[in-house]
Amino acid sequence: MKKIKDLIKPYLSLIFGVLFFLLFLNNLRAEGEAFAIGIVAVIISSYYLCVGILGIVLGEKMPLGLKKVFGILSVVLFPTFMFVYYLLQVIQLHELMGPTAWVIYPLCMGASLLMVVFYVISRFVKSPVVVRLAGLFGAIFVLALVTTILFDAQGNQATFATIGVVELLVYSIFAVLLFNSLAKEKSE
Repeated sequence: MKKIKDLIKPYLSLIFGVLFFLLFLNNLRAEGEAFAIGIVAVIISSYYLCVGILGIVLGEKMPLGLKKVFGILSVVLFPTFMFVYYLLQVIQLHELMGPTAWVIYPLCMGASLLMVVFYVISRFVKSPVVVRLAGLFGAIFVLALVTTILFDAQGNQATFATIGVVELLVYSIFAVLLFNSLAKEKSE
C-alpha cells in the first residue's frame, strides 16, 4: 500500500488541477459571476497543472525556496477560491436558502479563511500550537466541503443522484494534499 501511495503522491497536484479545470470549465460559457468564477478557476487549475508538471519533471532538483512557495500556494489557493465561490453563492441564492444553508455557507467561508490564515502563519512561525490550529481549521474546512456535498444550496439533503462525483474527487484530493502538507510540517 505504501508503494502505491508513493507512486501516486507526485501526481496528486496534476490530477487535482485537471479535475478542478474540468469542474469549472463550463462556467466559461456563462455570464456574470459564474463567468468570473470560471476564469479564476481556470487560472488556479492551470497553476496546479504547472506545479504538478514541474514537480514531476524536476523532482528533487527543484530549489528548496521554490518548493516551499509552491507548497504554501498549493494549500492556500483552493480555500481562498472556495471562500469567494461560497460568498458569491450566498449573494446569488440568499432568497432560496433555508436555515441549514445559512449555517453551512458561513461555516464554509469562515473555515476557509481561518485555515488559510493559520496555515500561512504555521509555515513561518514554527510553533506546535499554531501547527495544531492549522490542522484543526484544515479539518474543519474539509468537513465544511463535505457538508456542501451532502446538502444543496437550499439546505436540503442531497441524494446519491445529486452528489457530484468530480466535486467529491476534487475535495478528496485537496484533503490529501492538505493533510500531507500538515503532516510534513508537523514532522519538521
